[in-house]
Amino acid sequence: MQSNSSKHPYLVDSHMHIISNMQELSEMQRNYNIYVIMNTTSLEDFDDVMRYSMQNSSMVSAFAGLHPNSDQDELEAFTEKMRKNANSIDGIGEIGLDSRTYSNKQLKVFKAQLEIAEKLEKPVSIHSRGKVQEILDILPSFRLRKVLMHWPDCTPSELSRIVQRGYFVSFGPATVYSKRLSSLAMQASMESILVESDSPVKYGACFLARESNPSYIVSVIFHIAMIKNVETEFFEDITRKNSIAFLDKSIDM
Repeated sequence: MQSNSSKHPYLVDSHMHIISNMQELSEMQRNYNIYVIMNTTSLEDFDDVMRYSMQNSSMVSAFAGLHPNSDQDELEAFTEKMRKNANSIDGIGEIGLDSRTYSNKQLKVFKAQLEIAEKLEKPVSIHSRGKVQEILDILPSFRLRKVLMHWPDCTPSELSRIVQRGYFVSFGPATVYSKRLSSLAMQASMESILVESDSPVKYGACFLARESNPSYIVSVIFHIAMIKNVETEFFEDITRKNSIAFLDKSIDM
């Protein structure tokens, strides 16, 4: 692929999923010069994520994980797919806990996938809705390469723990219109922040409840740079460096 770096430096969407129009996604990535970290959620989307990643290897990092709200009985089959594709997977995600569907089985599945991340020495992208405290208590039991708390539903004190441990935290489009998320973004050190779209999530306010795509991170970067009172280009560079540190690999767009 011919690089667009002569137009503008690339940006990184640290967390997204399969969207309805994958051809449009590829074109949008080229137009906006955006690298993406694409996460699986279940057996259903695993092959699609891996296929898109292989076809667009210079623009995508593939993360494989069984989402806590997916069928937890898929773990054995999902684990086998992860092992077979270990050399093509850059990380483990989206994995985690969710208070809305929490069960002992969900906890076991989460820990099993952390063990895989430890064994394969892969970074992890973690879902933590309503379970940040418990997750923070669990993580030190594993030797994890890098940790991203994706769109954490956390308190300021929990955010402090996240940052103090050297974990990364990602903020998405809702930050643009949420006072609570803006306050958390303001609190987080710039060295800990990544930006994400969590596509295809639909966002309200200025985003008009349309299916999102990675181009939405442009608004997130502008908003966080504004509230932190730094130049947009400076914050773009920070998030780019943070993304490279999280992935622990070079990105050559």
